[in-house]
Amino acid sequence: MLFTDTDIICRRMNECGAEGRPFLFVVDYEMAEGYFVEYPMEQAELLFKLNGVGNKPNTSRQSVPGTLKVSPIPPEEYKKMFDVVSEGLERGETVLTNLTVRTPIETDLSLEDIFSLAGTKYQLLVPGRFVCFSPECFVRISDGRIATFPMKGTVDASIPNAEAVITDWRALFTDLVVKYNQGFIYAGGGIPHKAGYPKEWLDMSGYAEGPIDYARRRQADGYDLDQRDP
Repeated sequence: MLFTDTDIICRRMNECGAEGRPFLFVVDYEMAEGYFVEYPMEQAELLFKLNGVGNKPNTSRQSVPGTLKVSPIPPEEYKKMFDVVSEGLERGETVLTNLTVRTPIETDLSLEDIFSLAGTKYQLLVPGRFVCFSPECFVRISDGRIATFPMKGTVDASIPNAEAVITDWRALFTDLVVKYNQGFIYAGGGIPHKAGYPKEWLDMSGYAEGPIDYARRRQADGYDLDQRDP
């Protein structure tokens, strides 16, 4: 059942959760519309398979005859967007940015064909609307705890300690962003101190004594510091 008001979905989730009734819900990224069904294993309006559990028909196939055409944007167009992000990073306006664009795909495969071919842990088919699948578990509820697992990369699961490799890389990324932020070293529990930069870098970047805060750079770029963004 399609609900254009996601508040209804939230209310139904609370009702079923309080009464112990199983349910499946789907909402779009903009929270504009979504689906909600009770007892999902007993219906066929939405087809799904979540980590091995679901109502997906046991008709998975290794291949289906068909064509697939991918039309990414031209490299020069992507470079323009990349340069905007890169310049923002250099100005210190952000420390992390995800640059993504839509890529049109043309195929003569049906949604059901694609769903049948999907081999990831998480799969969903809304007949006549869309199909989606992902290897990533975003949220897990276990022993009264809610945990998130955002994925920033993939690795061959057959590699020994593959999951540990991804976990360690994620932890390293977070540590580096937090520790070396805005030109300082944050050791934790104390006042951050300057990292120290070569004179050549200081001259090139416009920082005579190294980064201090956004204000210095914004002043150098011609901003009125008396009217900073709130």
